[in-house]
Amino acid sequence: MLQSLILSIVQTLFLVHPANLPYYFLLTTYIADAPRQMLSRDPATAQRIDKNGNAVWLEHRWLQEGVLDEEIVALSVHLKANGIRYVYPHLTPADRAGHLPSYSRNAARRFCKLLRTHSPEIRILPWVGGVQSGFQQMRPGTILLDSDLYRQTFADECIAMIHELGFDGIHLNVEPVESGDRRLLKWLDYLKTRLGETKILSVAGSKPSFFEGFNVSPLRAWDLDYYAQVAARCNQLVIMNYDTGIVHSLLYSVFVMEKTGAVLQRLKSERISCRVMLGIPTYDDAPRHRQSAENIASAVQGVSAALNGSYPGFENFEGLALYAYWTTDQNEWQDFQDLWISPVGAMHLPSEAP
Repeated sequence: MLQSLILSIVQTLFLVHPANLPYYFLLTTYIADAPRQMLSRDPATAQRIDKNGNAVWLEHRWLQEGVLDEEIVALSVHLKANGIRYVYPHLTPADRAGHLPSYSRNAARRFCKLLRTHSPEIRILPWVGGVQSGFQQMRPGTILLDSDLYRQTFADECIAMIHELGFDGIHLNVEPVESGDRRLLKWLDYLKTRLGETKILSVAGSKPSFFEGFNVSPLRAWDLDYYAQVAARCNQLVIMNYDTGIVHSLLYSVFVMEKTGAVLQRLKSERISCRVMLGIPTYDDAPRHRQSAENIASAVQGVSAALNGSYPGFENFEGLALYAYWTTDQNEWQDFQDLWISPVGAMHLPSEAP
């Protein structure tokens, strides 16, 4: 009775101010058991996980003139050393007619050739899409999810680019998309048909809901049902697991552990073959993002705990996706190397406690 009353109060507070959401989550997860799970490391599990299936979002400049061959070669060496298999070079937003932004075909062709020469395992998926019309981030949105003509024009542009330049597919990022939005599903059905079986359709998905069925609009989180519906229509789902509003690293680790496991188990139960990447942030403080909480160390803690606790059964898991290459400093790359690519010794809890 008392717990129900407390949860009702916290729920009411959250409706007044979204910052209360992390504290509601504290009351609804098995937080007391989290330290034990995070500290555990199953060597057999660690050996079974391919740490070379990671991804990173790249700047627009890599598909423009002015990038030296030496820069591309250095990039390929750096990516290979950090187990990066997928790169998403920026090619967004599409305009209000569905056309991709300008880029240099010669530069893009040279980028693909040099990157594949030095790192043939890398898959190059241009990052396309943009903000929905009617919304605004850095600029007003342009994506018209309701328009069949817009969708066809957008697909035509992507297919022509892939065929001309030899990209491995596309990484689609349309924001914001509410959980359950059927329009995005229609887009994915159409795009996958146009791309065919040999090209990759990668989709950037919103962060998970803190609890199912309560998706407050400003947070734009997705429920498990919607993840399954999106995953059934694409080859790769990249969950943008950041901007949660969580202010403590341990709580973020628990959130990652809980939600990574839930999504992967759902895909397994429905026999959906889509590969899952977990996006983690490396940028400075921003609205709903606290760098001291949402970071490589705390994300790796959560992912490792989820895999340790539930493997086998995580065949859908592919790796971690860093957002973004231009915001990741040397210390963060070292954390990525030490904690994820080649971890040594026991796992340690994040230093900050809730």
